[in-house]
Amino acid sequence: MTPGLWQAILDARAALQSASTDGKAWSLLAHATGLAAQDQSGKGWLREDDGGRRLADESAKAYEKAVALAPNDSGMHAAYAELLWRMILQYKYPSSDIQPGPGDATLRRCVDEINSALKLDPKNEPAQSLRDWLQGTYPSMVSVTDTGQLTLAVPASSPQPASSSTPPQPSLQVSTPTGILIATGPSTLARTTIPSTPTPKPVSPTSRPAKATRAAPKNPNRLITPAVMLVAGVVGVLLVLLGGVLALVWWLSHRTQK
Repeated sequence: MTPGLWQAILDARAALQSASTDGKAWSLLAHATGLAAQDQSGKGWLREDDGGRRLADESAKAYEKAVALAPNDSGMHAAYAELLWRMILQYKYPSSDIQPGPGDATLRRCVDEINSALKLDPKNEPAQSLRDWLQGTYPSMVSVTDTGQLTLAVPASSPQPASSSTPPQPSLQVSTPTGILIATGPSTLARTTIPSTPTPKPVSPTSRPAKATRAAPKNPNRLITPAVMLVAGVVGVLLVLLGGVLALVWWLSHRTQK
């Protein structure tokens, strides 16, 4: 930034201390900070450093004040729109893979400022060039009307059910011997046939459910389980071993006597 440009910013800031409702004073600050926010390429691109971003933000706020106080200045609307457009391209959506939606506040304000400039002066060349630039960048989102104005695409909204003064009735289920009748409205019944099941008896919140009792088996043979069979086998083996020991003792005792 040159010393002269910095001095112009200081003078514009000082002037606003006593002329905060003067649109021209705000436009001088917007112009000075906007020039200081530009890089050295001379093509109007903005600086990427923090200082440049702060100056661009200050310029945008000053333009917003200026067009509000002096709404009939076509050139000021166009200058404000160009600053917003470059902020969109460089700061908000620098990658082509990410694009703003129609509801983006900065994009909508940029479109409004272009339309305001062209409405005041249809031959405003900077506004015309900016309009074509924006439409060519986002052709699926921005279009030009027959009057030369820009319009943003409105995203299709999902259809909403028609409102009714009658509140919706809750669905009812009525048990029948052959199925269930499902009431879907005050005058419409849909029948769904399913096997009927016995309706459970209501249980009092304070009562406890009765314990289930198991009936005794009618056939005693059903009590023989694998565990019982295993125990019986072990007992049988022990009896055989005991018989063998007794027989051995008896044989030894008779042999000793002889």
